[in-house]
Amino acid sequence: MSIKGQLNFVNNPTEFFTPVVLGGKPSGGYTPATGVSFTVELHGILGGFFYFTVSASSSTVDGTFELPNFPLNLPAETVWVTVSLTGSPYYRSELFPLANTGKGLNIYMYQPDLPRSAGITAGTISKVLSGAGLPGNTQIKATPWGLNLSGSKSQANIQFGVLMAPDTSPNIALFLDLSLNGWNIHVGWPEDWCESATDILNSIRSGLQSADSSTNQVVLQQIKTTLQAQFPNVPAAGIQSLINAVSFQFVTLIFDNNYSWPMSNTTDKTIVLSPVVAIGYPPRW
Repeated sequence: MSIKGQLNFVNNPTEFFTPVVLGGKPSGGYTPATGVSFTVELHGILGGFFYFTVSASSSTVDGTFELPNFPLNLPAETVWVTVSLTGSPYYRSELFPLANTGKGLNIYMYQPDLPRSAGITAGTISKVLSGAGLPGNTQIKATPWGLNLSGSKSQANIQFGVLMAPDTSPNIALFLDLSLNGWNIHVGWPEDWCESATDILNSIRSGLQSADSSTNQVVLQQIKTTLQAQFPNVPAAGIQSLINAVSFQFVTLIFDNNYSWPMSNTTDKTIVLSPVVAIGYPPRW
């Protein structure tokens, strides 16, 4: 049996999100997503190992969509939903039981107009990376796709890139998909004077990736600050309630690719990363 749903745009965030902050469900402040056709995908996991995806395009008239059943009618145990437009992600849900799709998948999306000040500064990135086992003289440079870093320590020379992209997984506690890109880490002789290349690489990875990493916590704090500016009359507890009741999807990341700075400068206020964010509701069914 097919799965039906509708995409909606939030056009009055105060009216829409106020009931959500109070623990209820929105009853107004939105309109059908018309004029553009989004791609809606339902991803399923079978037996905890095999992944399947079915997709549909939303109507430009009223935002409705109808997803076909999974191939061969295989009974997926858990599913999640993503919504994209010309390759850019706009919504993602958490994992939820396939049986819950029988209620229909009504999705609401809001894209706040963020000020430049909502971006992440060079100093903030320095603070994040300072705990990743990097040499103290590390230099950082913003690029169109992420960061380039280079430094040296004792007999070790380090050059690598950090590729940053929006996280589109059903783990909505993660906001950035970070990966090392083109590293060149050399440790001279004797190796026991300092960490091995493998040790350094593992230290960098552990410092950048995971829901409780400093990178992810910085992004979460930026989101809290942004929401507080959007809803100035909502107390901090209400902002946390809102964060728990919605899904955040970075649509794209905009880097200032003409700026470089030393990692030791943790007070540099220059904005080097500006995310475009979409807020989705509900996070699950």
